[in-house]
Amino acid sequence: MPNQDIQRTDNRELYAQIAVWRSARSRLWGGLPRITKKLEVVRIMRIRPVLPVIPLRRIEYVAPIMRGQRKSLKWIALKVATKYQVNAKDLSGPSRLPALVVARHEAFFRCRSEITRNGEPVSLPEIGRFFRRDHTTVIYGIRKHCALNGLAAPC
Repeated sequence: MPNQDIQRTDNRELYAQIAVWRSARSRLWGGLPRITKKLEVVRIMRIRPVLPVIPLRRIEYVAPIMRGQRKSLKWIALKVATKYQVNAKDLSGPSRLPALVVARHEAFFRCRSEITRNGEPVSLPEIGRFFRRDHTTVIYGIRKHCALNGLAAPC
């Protein structure tokens, strides 16, 4: 079944169109075009509008933690990113958008309060290295998150 959007023309229309092209080209550029291949004129009967493609943000799925499995900085970052519907890579990126800042501060707080190594909370420089921030930025983020939510600071 032929495509309904495109209809091929017959030879008379083809040669008429070639004559129009030749005369237009000779008026504009002062000569005849070199035709090396047989031209085929295609008439478009119906044009469909092309909508712009907007990429959707990919939200990474985080599976629930299994019994006996250790929490990690990456796991908490993914969990917070899923909660705030942002990309986990944006948490460690340079953006200062308010939604990302709030999510990043919660991630700092959760990393400091939920992850322990040998009975000690994970260090501030380690959290800062993971999120590509200075340890003082991590301290500020934890304190600000605690002040906004009425929590005790774990620092």
